[in-house]
Amino acid sequence: GLEGSDVVICVGADSPGRPQSRLEEALAALRGGGAEAVLGPTEDGGYDILGLRCCPEGLLAELPWSQPTTFEATLGRFEERGMKVTVLDRWWDVDEIEDLHRLQALLQGAGARRAPATAAVFGRLKLSALLGPPPRPSRKPQFRTVAEVRPDSRGLNLLVRCVSKVTVQPSKVGPALLD
Repeated sequence: GLEGSDVVICVGADSPGRPQSRLEEALAALRGGGAEAVLGPTEDGGYDILGLRCCPEGLLAELPWSQPTTFEATLGRFEERGMKVTVLDRWWDVDEIEDLHRLQALLQGAGARRAPATAAVFGRLKLSALLGPPPRPSRKPQFRTVAEVRPDSRGLNLLVRCVSKVTVQPSKVGPALLD
């Protein structure tokens, strides 16, 4: 705890393969960067890293744990208390089957070196065989710029025209988006 150290960093166990640089950034912010707290947000609204230099009584009390608002509520609490907070880039954690597929893909590459124990468990339990191959990424159009937003002729819906990085077939998108 904080009685025996100048900083404490807690990490979520459901984020294997987290880059070492993420932890190093948190430690540097707490030790030399002037931060009193560090939060590493995850894509689902929580966080995988919580670092503190001090923990006043009640700091973490009655927060909405395991909710899509956990990160925002915690950040708000820290700011209400006047703490200087460093927020890391977003990462991800394993909560759903899609996350297991993402982890599987990570462990097949360089991530196996970052999470050797997790890779070993995947192998022993033959999870890759149970999961099958990771799903292929969908070919959703990636839009750069919204070119136009206007109401439709009846004023009931908005029509949005975007400039895309990929070619989209009108029959697959629907005429309303291309008007």
